[in-house]
Amino acid sequence: MSNEQRLRNEVERGGMRSILKKLEKLSACKEAMVWLRSQASPQVAWDKCERSDWMIWLLSKSTQDKKTLALMACEIARTALVHITEGESRPLKAIEAVEAWARGEATEVSPYAASAYAAASAYAASPSAAVYAAAAAVDADVDVDADVDVDVDVDACKNARKIHAEIVRKYFPVCPEAAQ
Repeated sequence: MSNEQRLRNEVERGGMRSILKKLEKLSACKEAMVWLRSQASPQVAWDKCERSDWMIWLLSKSTQDKKTLALMACEIARTALVHITEGESRPLKAIEAVEAWARGEATEVSPYAASAYAAASAYAASPSAAVYAAAAAVDADVDVDADVDVDVDVDACKNARKIHAEIVRKYFPVCPEAAQ
């Protein structure tokens, strides 16, 4: 191994130690921390991660670019529009309102934008118990507990996470630093 490669490896290990410490202070979930420890560097982890929920959580703690975060959330939300009842236009209007705000085309925050932004922020900050239950079912390849009113297609959820992770990387290709 060359001296240059040794130096690069040491820098990457130092970067991992630094981000792991920051994530521990932010109370990142145990599963994410275990997975991250198996990665060569923060950027390698970011590039390989298929857990869009982890990526969005980190972005919600670290990015100051709320407009890009909003555009990313809108693109992810658009992937769910296929599940909306035909003729129901409110979700699309909400997404479009947030997109207009993020692009600087809206001078006022409409009720649609406010509700969509609030929903996206709430998800990024603290997903509901049902979302956690669905995610846990996906991770464990088991059915969701009968007490939770969520019908989960495990493979569909895994595929959606992969698609959403690619969308996250489209807007944020570089691993963000954890919040200071």
